[in-house]
Amino acid sequence: MAVVIVGTTAFAYRSTFQLVLEATQRGLLQTIEARAAQDGDNFVLASDNAQALRDEWLRRLRAMGRSDPREEFDAWFGRSADGLTRVRPERDDHRHLPSIYIRAQVPQDEALRRKVVSAFTLLREWGPPMTQRYYAAYIDLPGTSLIMYSPGVNWGQLADATTNNVDYPPVRDTAPDRNPARLSRWTEPYFDDKAGIWMVSTITPVDLDGEWIGTASQDVAMDALYTRALAEESAEVYSLILHPNGQVIVHPKMMKQIEAAKAPLAVDTLNDPLLAEIRAAVAPTDGKPRLISTADGRFYLGLASIAGPGWSTVTVYPRALVERAAIAAAGRVIAAGGCALALALGLLVWVLRREIAQPLKELRRAADTIRAGRLAPPVRKRREDELGELSDAFNQMARAISERDRHLTIQNEQLQRDVVEREQRERLIREISNTMRLSADAAELGLWSWDIASSAVQFDDQMARLHGMQRGSRLDMGTWRHLLGTLGAPALDALQQAVQRRDTSNLRLQATAELGGQRRHLSLLARLDLDEQGAPSRIAGVAMDITQRVQQEQRVLHMATHDSLTGLPNRAQLHEALEASIQRAGGCGAVMFIDLDRFKHVNDSLGHSVGDQVLRHVAGTLVQCVRPGDLVARLGGDEFVVLLPRAIDEASASGVAQRILDALGEPVVVDGRPIRCTPSIGISRFPYDASDAHSLVRLADIAMYEAKRHGRNRYCHFRPEMAPAEEGLIGMDAELRLAISRGEFELWLQPKVDLDSGAVDSAEVLLRWRRPLRGVLLPGEFLPAAEERGLLPDINSHVLNRACELLARRQRGGQPMLPLAVNLSADHFARAGWPESLRDRLREHRLAAEWLHLEITESTLLHEDPCVMDNIRLLREMGVRLSLDDFGTGYSALSYLDRIAVDELKIDRSFIDRIRSPDDAASLVRAIIGIGKEMKLNVVGEGVETRLQAEFLRALGCHHGQGYWFARPMPEPEFDHWLSRHSQTNMLTRETGPIPLH
Repeated sequence: MAVVIVGTTAFAYRSTFQLVLEATQRGLLQTIEARAAQDGDNFVLASDNAQALRDEWLRRLRAMGRSDPREEFDAWFGRSADGLTRVRPERDDHRHLPSIYIRAQVPQDEALRRKVVSAFTLLREWGPPMTQRYYAAYIDLPGTSLIMYSPGVNWGQLADATTNNVDYPPVRDTAPDRNPARLSRWTEPYFDDKAGIWMVSTITPVDLDGEWIGTASQDVAMDALYTRALAEESAEVYSLILHPNGQVIVHPKMMKQIEAAKAPLAVDTLNDPLLAEIRAAVAPTDGKPRLISTADGRFYLGLASIAGPGWSTVTVYPRALVERAAIAAAGRVIAAGGCALALALGLLVWVLRREIAQPLKELRRAADTIRAGRLAPPVRKRREDELGELSDAFNQMARAISERDRHLTIQNEQLQRDVVEREQRERLIREISNTMRLSADAAELGLWSWDIASSAVQFDDQMARLHGMQRGSRLDMGTWRHLLGTLGAPALDALQQAVQRRDTSNLRLQATAELGGQRRHLSLLARLDLDEQGAPSRIAGVAMDITQRVQQEQRVLHMATHDSLTGLPNRAQLHEALEASIQRAGGCGAVMFIDLDRFKHVNDSLGHSVGDQVLRHVAGTLVQCVRPGDLVARLGGDEFVVLLPRAIDEASASGVAQRILDALGEPVVVDGRPIRCTPSIGISRFPYDASDAHSLVRLADIAMYEAKRHGRNRYCHFRPEMAPAEEGLIGMDAELRLAISRGEFELWLQPKVDLDSGAVDSAEVLLRWRRPLRGVLLPGEFLPAAEERGLLPDINSHVLNRACELLARRQRGGQPMLPLAVNLSADHFARAGWPESLRDRLREHRLAAEWLHLEITESTLLHEDPCVMDNIRLLREMGVRLSLDDFGTGYSALSYLDRIAVDELKIDRSFIDRIRSPDDAASLVRAIIGIGKEMKLNVVGEGVETRLQAEFLRALGCHHGQGYWFARPMPEPEFDHWLSRHSQTNMLTRETGPIPLH
């Protein structure tokens, strides 16, 4: 037996040792494989990115054909003092745009411009996503130019006159003679001094029609790779990375040497036998992860290949560390075997003693056991004598007792099974109960039941909390009714009625009550139970607190019927109240239409936030001026309506109107600034003037305009003779809404003249309305009405679209291309999303953004809405030029010149008009031109009507002039005819020539 135990123990020891060793080796191999796959996926994606960049660049170059993008090239790039061409300083933003350098001696012909512009545009679009995971993306034109998107470093500015990217080895290695297969290649790891990090690059050659024109590349920062490789699993385990040429890229014990050399270390120069053996083991690998042992047996080497650059990742794992774990496991087997051996020897001694030394004692002990009435094990019969017979008798008795014990054991086991099953059922019931309780708590459901016979009501914890009661409180139906009060009584009445009807269907009820110190709304779901005789026995159900939902519905209803700024009833609520007052039998009353005088000036000059404060003040004042039962509503903007349902005559309505005039006549102070907005009030009465809500409001509106025509800050009752005057405005309103769809708005052009050369080099778009039966209307005749009716945004959008169509039409037709200036209203700049629509329209017509100039008024800059500045920033990024119109007429435009980047200042015509003779000082004109020169802005003089004014502006250094002296605004066909006649004319020296200023 001992021999068997010893042999079994030895076999178990050997098997355990081998199993632990194999499991450790498999775990190491899986770790190496996962690490290599993770690193390889990163490199493969970078190589795919470079190839996709190459393919898209070639596609765009072929699409450009033989076109010459000179204007776009000149708009973006300019030659620096050192001879290199870079992104212009005012547009240089390497964190969001590509950087570039073009060598000084390179001819900048059409072919170069196509390559540079297409590559620059491509990297503007693709650069941000390609550098989210990697360091940089770039396109090399060998020996010519580098276009790179790198948010970390401005490579264009760091280049100098000696920079020559044709000597960059990875670029040179993509030449056809060195790379005839035209494959993508990886560089060796290198430390980039400018970026301050280790990197590796994938280089893809780019051939166009069989000619090598450059490379497309992706730079990969190696920080994350280094971090994973240098993360030691323990003090004895480490990982390293080898280049196929035998260089050490990463080694935790050699990083200081690598960093000092700023390059990988050659294994042959390190005199390290282990590294030499590792290099030899890596060389023949087929790319599949494998685990080998070193020649001296001291280490396991985990080898795997990293896809992409083809590097090898190696994990060095001491063999003793693996075997230490295996030995420990096998030692436990030996200990177990020793214990088994000791137990077997003890058992052997006991058996010998029992068979030889004490057979008689056994019989005596068995007899003593029987005599004592205790159960004893069977006794082996040793001989055929009295002792043997006694042994037989003892064994028979033992068998009988054993059989009885077996039956008792079976019964006991069945009883235990029954107990276990009952405990399981009870536990399942408790779990279901807990689940239901948790579900009810999560859904904030309260459980309740009403025993009809005893009138007792039971609440769970959630129900008790809803009613502000202590946990476990007892109550009956009377107490519950008292808790719910009169508001909740109808719900309990409905329960009692269901008992009387014996209605067993689901009951859905709602109750409102003051519970726990606040008003709560409860939703009740209940069901009646009947006993075996069909009599009502119990109602049980759930209750949910729906207070928040009811309050939200009330808030939504309030928002739907009230103005969000002032809290007053809105138009819908006004019309409902007005109709109710009209339908009331014998009812009479008045409607007051109130409009604030010159309120638009408050918004334009002080901003919408100040205007909102004024509107809230006006709303509060109106509420204080009216009587109980009267209604104050806001229709929108600065328009309010007051309903006086008990105004039996004009005098009572006039009294309320006068109180409003007196109250709003006092200035309101906002941010320490007194603001005075007087009202104009129109009054209509029912049933005398009209008997429907819509007509009453319209007639009060007509009366309000009559008050404005008579000087504002007054009230006026409607009179029938006022209607014809208003019909003209209503007719214009209808015609304005149809003018766009009918094509009645026309764009007229007025030229701008370069005061230095006398040539026409741009024009301003001016709007005209060819109104049927009225002729051509100037903007001042219809834009105020359009603004009053909220039509300016549609007209602005129409003008922008027509201007883009005009430019596109001239571009397609080969007509002279002149930049067009468009004047937009301040409100248009405060609208979100329109710059994106303009960009789409420019792309649709294939127009460069610099052909479009937008003129901004000072009131535009005074908007405090951040949307205005965001829109200006988007327009600048698109390349749209901005002009500050009517400069000098306000008091705050100077404070905005250093906050926004405009391209042009336009001197208001009122200042040009003061230039009457050569002796005029015109100091303000001099100052504005000086400001423009100091800030390097183009300056335009508007309203030039005499030769004297034109020469005066030219002498002061003003860049452009515009006005009737040069040409009046003209429709496009007439403008083209005029332009063809004066294309070679010096607009300053025509007729008698310039007038001297001395």
